Amino acid sequence: MIAKSQIFWLQAPSILHNFDDHTVERMVRRYGKAGCNEFRVGPGWGWDNSYGFYVMPFKRSQRTNMWLWNKPDYRWDENIVRLRKTLWRTKLYPNDPERKQRSRIRLRFSYIDHCLYKGDADCNFWKFNSGGPNGMYDDSDRAFGLFKDYIDRLWDNRVRWYDLGNEIKSPHEGDKKALYAWTKRYAVRHLEYMLQKGAKPLFTFSASEETAHAYRGWIADMIKPNIICQMLHGQMIPENLPPKGQLWHLAKIGISCDGLNVKHLPLYRQGLCTVSKKYCDSSTKEHMKSCKKLHEMVGNRFRFWEHLPRTIDDKQSPDNINQHCDVTVCWRVPKHVYGVDVKR
Repeated sequence: MIAKSQIFWLQAPSILHNFDDHTVERMVRRYGKAGCNEFRVGPGWGWDNSYGFYVMPFKRSQRTNMWLWNKPDYRWDENIVRLRKTLWRTKLYPNDPERKQRSRIRLRFSYIDHCLYKGDADCNFWKFNSGGPNGMYDDSDRAFGLFKDYIDRLWDNRVRWYDLGNEIKSPHEGDKKALYAWTKRYAVRHLEYMLQKGAKPLFTFSASEETAHAYRGWIADMIKPNIICQMLHGQMIPENLPPKGQLWHLAKIGISCDGLNVKHLPLYRQGLCTVSKKYCDSSTKEHMKSCKKLHEMVGNRFRFWEHLPRTIDDKQSPDNINQHCDVTVCWRVPKHVYGVDVKR
């Protein structure tokens, strides 16, 4: 079994309205030809309060400047549908009638991220008015009702694959009893509802070690074993990978370059940075070596590897994505790890 490649572009639904269909199709065509399997996107970080460049799932109160859960911004929904269709249906060779391949890239939605519990100033989208929940980590019945409305909306947009959380951490870490009670009321209820709707395993997630342990235990005990895949973040250099003895309990494992710090590495091991120089990544060769080492340790339990394009910032066109660093990685990793050419 070949681990699936996943491109992580969390802000995509919030910014795609700034680029025309031809621009998005060109990006999808490049990734489709390179053998990409999935795009993981989410609600967007929302740290740009200008509201001119980003489109968020909900509208904002002009009086209080707070986001309003009961007033969806359907431009965001239009972007979700547009991206999903483009990822799946784009013709890879539109000018060659003999080659009829289409992109067939799945859309996976990451419905929460670490902004939801930290309350950072950078996470303005998730600061709710007094009538809203206390963050998405609120496990009250009212907050769960709002979550169901949100998932219903995604489902109506034909989103079928989900990520259970990005870099999450329970507010109850350090208290094992409270942590497991929260996980039961929060994560288990959310996943049960998504399964009830018809969402498809595997469900990916990334979390701190203690929260991840609670997630895995409760979901396996109360729902079904082996339907979640834990993504190991910031691991795309071989020496960062945990020892094999610490991975035996993970039934399904993924690896991601998100959160990786490469400033201490020699330049030949570093990849390109974003234009703003805020984020950098390890080189494609480091990705290849890391994925191969993980596969050697865990075999077919290795299910996903994730790449976050570092050569563009949010406000740049997808045309600026670097082909060598951020696209060819989709076929170079499986070629190195499995000896299989996934180019199309």
